[in-house]
Amino acid sequence: MSKYFPPPIFIPTIHQYQNVNMDENLQASVSNKFRLYTIDWMKNDKSYKSVKKYMKYIQGPNGETIIRKILNLFVVRGNTNWYDLELQITLVKQFILHKLKSI
Repeated sequence: MSKYFPPPIFIPTIHQYQNVNMDENLQASVSNKFRLYTIDWMKNDKSYKSVKKYMKYIQGPNGETIIRKILNLFVVRGNTNWYDLELQITLVKQFILHKLKSI
């Protein structure tokens, strides 16, 4: 007569992580920071001299929305995260310049 031992119950643990890329507060703070950077670049950087005519739009009430759309394109096309944009500041600077020139 053999004794039957049922296997132990295995319950996998499911971890869910918050997707901070979809956080509106993070996107707003990053886009505002880069809006201020862009205004500074337009004032002081020689490469931004050709897009200086758009400064009134960037400083205006829709400036953050314009920068947010450009940054969103960068995030989607570059397969990166919003919180990593500060680390890639040189690439973001070039991308913003490219997009403002193509308007």
